Amino acid sequence: MKKIYLLILVFIGFSLNAQKKNEKKTEETTQVTTQQEVSKKIGNEELNFRTMLNNSLKYNDISTAIIACHYLLAINPQSVGLKDTLAMLYFESRSFVQTIMLAGEILQANPDNDKILEIQAIAQQNLGLIKESLETYEKLYRKSKSLLHLYQIATLQFTLKRYGECETTIVEILRDPKSEQEKVNVIIGNQGQQEVILKAAALNMAGVVYMEQKQDDKAKKFFEEASKIDKDFLLPKGNLEFLANKNKPKK
Repeated sequence: MKKIYLLILVFIGFSLNAQKKNEKKTEETTQVTTQQEVSKKIGNEELNFRTMLNNSLKYNDISTAIIACHYLLAINPQSVGLKDTLAMLYFESRSFVQTIMLAGEILQANPDNDKILEIQAIAQQNLGLIKESLETYEKLYRKSKSLLHLYQIATLQFTLKRYGECETTIVEILRDPKSEQEKVNVIIGNQGQQEVILKAAALNMAGVVYMEQKQDDKAKKFFEEASKIDKDFLLPKGNLEFLANKNKPKK
């Protein structure tokens, strides 16, 4: 009878161990299944938001694209590409404060991101952060050596009334033969913008610098030279008319 009792106890022990093992396996299987389901759900959400982003970009729906980007960044917070895209979208929507904030984060991790550096400079300029924009353009020019960036530096130096620095920058532009081939958009008062030859734009700016310093004769020569290089350029023509009327003898 004792042997039978002991066998029963051993059998119960084996049964309990087997039950525990089965429960453990079931628990592990459930955890794996749950993880797979979560991963699958996140994967589906990511796919949906990427489709949302692509569709909104296709139809030029910037506000929806920004929302899609934020959802995707919540799933992939370390994605550099998504941050770049979001910064560009903020820039396109003229959300310049957000552009500058996000550009700062991106550039802290990757100072060599020239495209982000450029939109940061433009955003700062649009918000009237002239000194900050000048510093950013100077960083950008050291890397790009672009005459268009150098022209923006001259423009910002003029705005800050750093006329000596502005003259030096203009001379640097005029020395480069490429200034006769490249074009730049300049603001024409209330008429919007005009695309003109870069050398003509630099010469006109030099004339304005001299005019600001009461050196009208020098200014006139630069305006005339700018008009010769780009005959359709409205600004030097207007400046020459202004000087002519200003110097008319009073009746």
